[in-house]
Amino acid sequence: MLPQPFRLAYRLPLVLFFLAIIFPCQLVSHVLRLPTRRYLPIILYRLVMRTADIRVRIHGPVPARGSLIISNHVSWLDIVLIGSVMPVNFVAKADIAQWPLFGVLAKVARTIFIERERRSDAMKQRNAMQQRLAEGERVVLFPEGSTSDGTIVQPFKSALLSAAETKIRGKSVKVQPMTLAFSELSGVPMGRRMRVEFAWIGHLNLVPHMLQVLCGDPLTVDLVFYPPTDLESAGGRKNLAAQAHRLVQDGLAAFTVGHSTGAFDWQNDKPRSAPAGPSGGQTITAPLNRQPQKHKEKKAEPTA
Repeated sequence: MLPQPFRLAYRLPLVLFFLAIIFPCQLVSHVLRLPTRRYLPIILYRLVMRTADIRVRIHGPVPARGSLIISNHVSWLDIVLIGSVMPVNFVAKADIAQWPLFGVLAKVARTIFIERERRSDAMKQRNAMQQRLAEGERVVLFPEGSTSDGTIVQPFKSALLSAAETKIRGKSVKVQPMTLAFSELSGVPMGRRMRVEFAWIGHLNLVPHMLQVLCGDPLTVDLVFYPPTDLESAGGRKNLAAQAHRLVQDGLAAFTVGHSTGAFDWQNDKPRSAPAGPSGGQTITAPLNRQPQKHKEKKAEPTA
């Protein structure tokens, strides 16, 4: 395996090349509202993942169009990981729109920008999310409100779940919790110290952290999708936030420390392929990781 400086020397130019080719096409697609605007980001994200030797393993039912996906948030890399699986619109804090280059990229990718501190804009932000859902877009919300260290899930804020209060074509909006777990490095289960290295905590500079990830060792990340629900079935926004938080935290614990409290059903979990996309999907499909399988075997021993 090449030393990190050599990896960066060939990976960074490749990523910049892909960006230089796809970004203008996405910009035109965005301005002209062409169908390709939904799929060009997937191609870019998958090319970046292939270049950086990052693999995603998918578990559970992949969200249908028009779903609100709520997930834990670890890093800027979450955007690439989730966006490589299916067309999605992310919800992000408004100040990202002002960042050099990254703000433009986020706008072209149809990110929904919100001001969490400005309660007066709550209805406007909810309406923007509902509009995207009505258009059949999958909307990804990180209800923690900030990134965590990849080992715990901070409490979910329920305010923006009000976007699911509407009905689209007479049906309730489906809300689907998802766990994002940084699981393995070079095929070896990651410990807490190693996992924190991939977390982008607020005080870290973005560009150095990106370069660190880009020249890193082979990384495996698990995305666990839970069965969809809706606000009415969950008993309201606050109940839904609490239930989703428990599911996401339990799934994260199962992948990071190898055990679960039972909210995540390993017995019925099966690996799922990504929806067919412009660049295929073979590279982001894989079996369950080893930690949950060991746990499953231990549970089965007493009944054998």
